[in-house]
Amino acid sequence: MKYAIFLRDRRKVDAPQIEEYCSASGFAVDKIVVFEDFATFCQRLKVGDSVIAASVVTLGKRFEDIINNVKLLVAHGADLYCVKEQVLIDTVLPQTADKMLNICLKLYKGVMSFRNKSIQENLLKAGRPRGAPSHRQAEFAARHAEIMALKKEGKNTSQIAKLLGCSHSSLYRYMKKHPELQNG
Repeated sequence: MKYAIFLRDRRKVDAPQIEEYCSASGFAVDKIVVFEDFATFCQRLKVGDSVIAASVVTLGKRFEDIINNVKLLVAHGADLYCVKEQVLIDTVLPQTADKMLNICLKLYKGVMSFRNKSIQENLLKAGRPRGAPSHRQAEFAARHAEIMALKKEGKNTSQIAKLLGCSHSSLYRYMKKHPELQNG
């Protein structure tokens, strides 16, 4: 029996990858499984079954979870193929140490790319928008005449920034937007 496994929230995203792999490999999926608990799913497996996942993150979000779930699959005699990472664990042929190390590295790379992506998304959600804060730009606009006067006196951007109590780069970006401040 050939199973395609999905996480509930990733089914629509992962299905096209699995379908493409199956059509290229020349076999059909017998059963599609959307699961919550991997151990329960593995108990239904028989020797010779195949499990196809779009990515290793389907097997777990932590590297240790993935390794444990792969061990469960192997213990039940099932083959595993992860489409995105191109990882094939075939229980019929014994794995050499080099091949297993290569598989573990691919699994780890897949988990880390997923983890880094989610960390970056969380940082963007939690953090302030990129660029200078709007209050800083408003402060520069209110002191536009003062900046122009200091520029006419021959002061450079660093000196003006010190006098205004702001960073050189923020002042420079403001001055770049206003050509009249560039030459003094």
